[in-house]
Amino acid sequence: MAKWYVAAKKADFNGIGQRFSISPVLARVIRNRDIEGDEAIEKYLHGTIRDLYDPAFLKGSREAVLLLKDKIKGQMPIRVIGDYDADGICSSYILKRGLEACGAVVDTMIPHRMKDGYGLNEHLVDEAYADGIDTILTCDNGIAAYAQIEQAKKYGVWLHCGSIYEKNPNDPRPFNSTMVIDPRGNLAAKYHKIHPFDVVIPNGPVNRESERICPGDEIVTVDTGEVGHLGLSICYDMRFAEMYRIMALEGAQILLMPADFTMPTGKDHWETILRTRAIENGCYVVAPAQYGVKPKFQAYANSLVVDPWGNVIARASNHPQVITAEIDLDYLQQVRRQIFTLENRRPDVYSLLRTKQ
Repeated sequence: MAKWYVAAKKADFNGIGQRFSISPVLARVIRNRDIEGDEAIEKYLHGTIRDLYDPAFLKGSREAVLLLKDKIKGQMPIRVIGDYDADGICSSYILKRGLEACGAVVDTMIPHRMKDGYGLNEHLVDEAYADGIDTILTCDNGIAAYAQIEQAKKYGVWLHCGSIYEKNPNDPRPFNSTMVIDPRGNLAAKYHKIHPFDVVIPNGPVNRESERICPGDEIVTVDTGEVGHLGLSICYDMRFAEMYRIMALEGAQILLMPADFTMPTGKDHWETILRTRAIENGCYVVAPAQYGVKPKFQAYANSLVVDPWGNVIARASNHPQVITAEIDLDYLQQVRRQIFTLENRRPDVYSLLRTKQ
């Protein structure tokens, strides 16, 4: 039969108990936690908040705080998953009350000892997802739940859907629409292209997109609460700067611009326009582009991601390709604090109007 051996660390437990008016048993617990010396014991027993380590030392703490602020601001539900022992239950309660004091929508889940086992597991992640919750905080557990964290991550995808023709119930012409889908598969936002590409060049090409699609009448932004505030547009829209200024004034941080440029305009205008929209509004620009030979022209392709300073941080070729880029919203704020184009406007001299139907 296996035997258990408990390593007992030595100290004068009776003496410690007398000096600090605690039992020798508690003195032994303190020593087993590698707390030695009267000063360290005094701090452990009677310390204040100032004696605690700064939580900013924890890796990822700043990102976690910003995420929680966005969740609270957007009234998006949060779940606290604790442990079934005394400190797990108490810490879950304290965290719940603290978040509620900040205005959060939050509930708690204490795992069933026999059914769920200790701490976070895949079943609890799936259950939270089914309940419409995509933010989980763990108390007294979770530090080594690598598989469970990966399980949670797989659901955390926001999807921007390029553009597609959408049936219009009030007009034979369809809308040219783009959509944003949240991590639960719900439609978070939909935009109908406002500016049809109507061009009549004397003795040259004629294109009247308004004969084929019905223009929309609303500028659309959506605050995801976690991946930034998105501004939606399609292709030819990008030539109308006032539309993007309105988006930025309404909080947009990332401007989405799916497009299908021709070779002549693409090589001279595509990157210039995208970098300009990024610079003048202090926004990221994400511009996926079509490629290939079409019936009447060859698409320029060259998908781009541009940062708020106007740097191209990701670029595709004129072939099918997947590109990635890091969106840093802290950097976005740094850029805006250097340029102040949104704050230094003169609406007393000119105005930018937005009229809703």
